[in-house]
Amino acid sequence: MPRKKTKKKEMYSLSELMGQIESLSLELEKLGLTSYEARCYLAAAIIGGGGAEEIAEFALVPRTSAYKALESLAARGFVEPSSGRPRRFEPTDPIALLGQLRGDLDTTFEEIARIQESQEARGIPQVIYTLNGKDLVLKKIGEMLDKTKSRFIISSPNISLIRKHYAKSFERAIRRGVELLIIAPPFIKIPKCTNAVRRHSLIATDVVMDGEEALIASPDLGACGYTDNVLLAGHLEGFLEIVMSEN
Repeated sequence: MPRKKTKKKEMYSLSELMGQIESLSLELEKLGLTSYEARCYLAAAIIGGGGAEEIAEFALVPRTSAYKALESLAARGFVEPSSGRPRRFEPTDPIALLGQLRGDLDTTFEEIARIQESQEARGIPQVIYTLNGKDLVLKKIGEMLDKTKSRFIISSPNISLIRKHYAKSFERAIRRGVELLIIAPPFIKIPKCTNAVRRHSLIATDVVMDGEEALIASPDLGACGYTDNVLLAGHLEGFLEIVMSEN
């Protein structure tokens, strides 16, 4: 029976290994590694792991920089540090690491695809829309209140004027289970709500709807900035929650 041929292992000289480190480190940098991190991982893989000084010497990286690079690599799963002293850093198997990175990339790009699909259906969000005129500002506040599904926060020195225009909208919001939070000046009549906080010296009118849309209006409601950018709405909601929690 003929003997099965085995693939001959390729042997590299030291100069060839150094060349491989140079070229492969550039590829690893495309994955987000720094130059020192890439060189240290390759060195650890080539020599089969070792102490930071040993890896630094082979990778041609300063020792102090090698320690930082290896700690970062450990946090990202490229190497496994030992618990004993002196510490050793064992390289993660390249094929296993490839599978891990592919999994992470698959998850990332699947999420990007979901966001892209959602935004294509909704349209490209503008960061800030500007509305001028009290009637338009009040209309926008009313639209936001009427389409709120879970949470509506409003902080305004003009809450009485807004209540006058949208008393029924406030009532409907409460009936459909909306968490309605109001920040208003003392002694001013306000709509029925889930929670009310009284604050002196309110200037602007701030509105956040479901943590997705936000509006900031001038003191006289003559102009406002409106956004459907979730990040900006979230920032304003966080600020209003701080205002409500202050003693």
